[in-house]
Amino acid sequence: MLQDAFSLLAYSNPWNSPVGWQLHPVHRETVCAALNSAILESSNLARRPPLEVSVAHARQLIALMSKKGLGACAFAHVDEILNSTMA
Repeated sequence: MLQDAFSLLAYSNPWNSPVGWQLHPVHRETVCAALNSAILESSNLARRPPLEVSVAHARQLIALMSKKGLGACAFAHVDEILNSTMA
């Protein structure tokens, strides 16, 4: 996938290239995530940023609490917490 992504640089009009499908919005996020992971890994850093890992972990914990019937999780919304701290 990354080799295809880098080959886009060789075309004057990458949208019409044989690998131009990667620029379509449906595929763009996957390609960008793979590229970002490769850059981080080549710099001897974690493939996923620590904040992304922490947020994913928090979401999984809330889902697990919900499955186990812990009522306190009903008031925990990771997205609301993140949005309130960014405002």
